[in-house]
Amino acid sequence: MATYEQHEEDKEQMSKLFHEINGDGRRGGGVALYIDSNLISYEVNEGILNRSKIEQIWIIIAANDKKYLIGCVYRPSEQVDMVEMSQIFTEACKLSNGYVSDILVGKDSVENEFNNIIYEYFLYQHVSIPTFQNAQYVTKNTLDLILTKNNERVDKLESNPVLGNINHGHLVLTCKFNLDAIAMENYPKYKFDYSRCDYPQISLSIDKIDWNYLFDRLSVQFMSDLFIEKISQSCNAFIPIIDVNSRIKRKNNPWFTDKVNPKLLYKYVNSQKTIKQVIKALRDQTDVFTIENSTEERLQIENLGDIIIDAVNIDYFDVLSRLKHVDINKTYGVDSIHSLILKNCADSVALALTLIFIESSVKSELPTQWRTAIITPLFKKGDKLEAANYRPVSLTSITCKIMEGIVRDCIQSYLMKYKLISKSQHGFVKGKSCTTNLLEALDYISFNLSIGISVDEALLDFVKAFYSGWIEAFLKNRIQRVIQVNEINVENSLQKDLDSAKEWSKKWLLGFNSSKCVIMHYGTINPRLKYTLNGVQLEDSECERDLGVYFSTNLKWKKQIISSTSKANSMMGMLKMTFSRIDAKLVKTLYKVFIRPLIEFAVPVWSPYFKGDISLLEKVQHRMTRLVPSLRKINYEKNIKNKEGTWGFNKSV
Repeated sequence: MATYEQHEEDKEQMSKLFHEINGDGRRGGGVALYIDSNLISYEVNEGILNRSKIEQIWIIIAANDKKYLIGCVYRPSEQVDMVEMSQIFTEACKLSNGYVSDILVGKDSVENEFNNIIYEYFLYQHVSIPTFQNAQYVTKNTLDLILTKNNERVDKLESNPVLGNINHGHLVLTCKFNLDAIAMENYPKYKFDYSRCDYPQISLSIDKIDWNYLFDRLSVQFMSDLFIEKISQSCNAFIPIIDVNSRIKRKNNPWFTDKVNPKLLYKYVNSQKTIKQVIKALRDQTDVFTIENSTEERLQIENLGDIIIDAVNIDYFDVLSRLKHVDINKTYGVDSIHSLILKNCADSVALALTLIFIESSVKSELPTQWRTAIITPLFKKGDKLEAANYRPVSLTSITCKIMEGIVRDCIQSYLMKYKLISKSQHGFVKGKSCTTNLLEALDYISFNLSIGISVDEALLDFVKAFYSGWIEAFLKNRIQRVIQVNEINVENSLQKDLDSAKEWSKKWLLGFNSSKCVIMHYGTINPRLKYTLNGVQLEDSECERDLGVYFSTNLKWKKQIISSTSKANSMMGMLKMTFSRIDAKLVKTLYKVFIRPLIEFAVPVWSPYFKGDISLLEKVQHRMTRLVPSLRKINYEKNIKNKEGTWGFNKSV
């Protein structure tokens, strides 16, 4: 950020001047940082960050029990020793490992050497708008960059007019810098220590209960309440209590072995990847994330036709088997019954749960514990203040999930027995997946193009599909009644298909978001017809993302490969920050767990055939080897081919 003497009112607007370097006295020289006087901040005077000829300033700001490294670097347009610039970035990245994140703001020319530095240190560049205004009040050059080590740090980047009464200069950039949220004060101070739980004693205490007598003539709700009460009493008697604070201190030194559950590795890396924020703008007074449809939008399930299926067969031994195979890593719901209790005491609790399940099925009732979920909002993309940009993930009771599994298997068995599932159905069907769906679509398109027939494809987007129609009613009321939605009839004209889809959406109250629906035209002689949906003309698109894969109308996969490699490189940068010391054995594990799934998702669909595309994927693997200092000087091709070598990778492309 170039600086020069400004009006006093401008400095007041920018807050307190923390530090300023006047350079060699030239107008426009030097750097400055203005920090709010309410923030705790101090300057960094370490190594090359203080002694370099390059104009720079680095400070540390303390906020929310964290420290943040922020730097402002100015590089003149004339050539500067890139070795020295690289040393500055190296020192800043090393120093920032002890802090949460660093921001580097500065003026720089875009050239290969500087791009290589950004690439080498896994930095994210957030500025994509012009930042300089010339004398004719035209903004067209991007001279200021904002670089961070985490792409979630910066939001809502905007440009503002130049400060002072001048007609040209650098625009003022404003952005939201996301801090990590302070831990909530109402978190539990104590919790059960299941690692020291006396499971045999819990089982013995439960075995003494006569569940048939206890549940006699009770409603499903009272049965569930009694079951939770008895389990809670046994847990309180035979599970030690641990201080949460002491456990958190022990977790500050994480360690991993080959025998550790891989989910712990995911959990640790993901905790470093994302920024923990409190979404205050979306919270209501009860802290519940819900969006309730209006009454007239709801579909009354009683008015729908019935499809009769056999009664759900709930067997004691089936329930027992499911309990013994419960995933112990699943989080418990509002009933607070841990999966470890259900798994280790399966023989004791199976009878009680079987009785509850049978009564629930016969009376078509659900206890409130099964209908109450803890909602975790996961951000997708877009404005973080918009509720629609969050995906709600429900944490329900584990016992409810077992019941759901029994009902699901019964319904699926019925659908398969009477062949009610269309052959084109790929979701939630054994042996099928996103890849098989995409391969089927690609095969159809490729075959028609090979015989000279053009293909038009409509990609449709539903509005709040999981808040609408019979799905909401089915999930909310949970009665044993299923609605079969038949596949839309195939017509010769795509417009007729869209008209049928319109009528279908009205019937089932699953509206389309016309603004997000697009048409893709395949074939060089395609007439590129126009199509409408709900009276809105659909836009044409040359490339769209379908089930995680970018399809282009020319059937080339450049964008998909760039997307995959970009995600892989971003993850690689996070791994480098997360693990300060990486050896050959660890990096091989990290590659297989975190990187390879990103570059090989649905690869049978878009398998590259151009040398340039193959090279992009190979560079990801090559770059991963460079995370290990001892492997940087080893010939890459020779090491890849050597199965017994230190690295031991086979070519994955």
